[in-house]
Amino acid sequence: CGSCSQEAALLLAARSHLVAIPLSSPAVPPAPPTPADGHASNNCPRVCLFTSGKSMPLDVWFRIGDLLTDRCMAAMAATARACVEPMASEVMWVNRAIRVWQNLPGLSDSQRGGLVDAATSRAAYAARRTLLRGKRAVLLGDRREAGAMVRIVQQCGGMVVGSRTAVASGGSRRQSHRGKGADRSLTEMLRVCNILLLCKGGGQRHYLPKFGDFVTLSAAWLPASCTAGCQLPMHRPGCPSTGSSYSLPRSCIAPDGTAEGSGLCCYAPRLLEGLLVTSTGIPSRDALAATVRALGGLYTEELTGEHTHLIAAAPASGPKFDFARAQQIPVVSPGWLEETLRVGAPMQERCFPVRAYV
Repeated sequence: CGSCSQEAALLLAARSHLVAIPLSSPAVPPAPPTPADGHASNNCPRVCLFTSGKSMPLDVWFRIGDLLTDRCMAAMAATARACVEPMASEVMWVNRAIRVWQNLPGLSDSQRGGLVDAATSRAAYAARRTLLRGKRAVLLGDRREAGAMVRIVQQCGGMVVGSRTAVASGGSRRQSHRGKGADRSLTEMLRVCNILLLCKGGGQRHYLPKFGDFVTLSAAWLPASCTAGCQLPMHRPGCPSTGSSYSLPRSCIAPDGTAEGSGLCCYAPRLLEGLLVTSTGIPSRDALAATVRALGGLYTEELTGEHTHLIAAAPASGPKFDFARAQQIPVVSPGWLEETLRVGAPMQERCFPVRAYV
């Protein structure tokens, strides 16, 4: 059981119910070779644990179960009859759920409290543990938020195919992949994923390949679904924009990060969800920034290689404009944002060019 076995050994040895015997002992038959664990040295001493003549009390088995992962606990129950009763105990699963959910990252205090309140039975834990079973997710966004989403996806039984995260202090993007094919491109990852989760400042969303059988959702959908114990719909029941791929500002209710009423929110990405925008030469910069944020985008004063759009007034000039052209960042006129808001769909950048100052 890897890291769990050492803690279990210490617990049981302290209770004087186990005897630790080196594997080199003639009383112990040699075990078949196993692949080396990537996190442990091959030179680490290993011991084989045997019960003494005195059988262990049931409460000790309960404490062993608390130290093991779900998979290890199931494996033990399949091989040791003494583990069957702890495995079927509602109390053990409730305690396990509270311990896991209290340490789960990416949740608001309200969502964490809602999860702890929902820890009432084994069924409640199993419903969230299998929430994304068979699903493959790709994460696109801020490194810190994407890292928290990875933990939630794995806790809900899903698989993270890969992630593409922004690096705050550099001009390049970082791709991290899990599973086979560490050199996969974003295009290849999207071919095999079921869910694409967009975090704030996620990156080049408008240039994602237009193929693949995946649904694009706001990252807020994941903790809200985990709290609710079911996969929430893209749009709330009765939303006028049901059927749209985006959350529209006039009809959709944006999630507020609380557990209350999470089923009455829309989790389709907002019009500028995942985009990082700045501007130059715009007189009403505060109003423009407020509009970008209201549509789900992230607005900053500075321009980096991570930005997806530069909104500029014509004729455009200056260091921001020169940097955007050098980095091939789309430069658009304010009309791009106005039409996106009016039409309710992201506009093509090439239709809103900005004349350069000559």
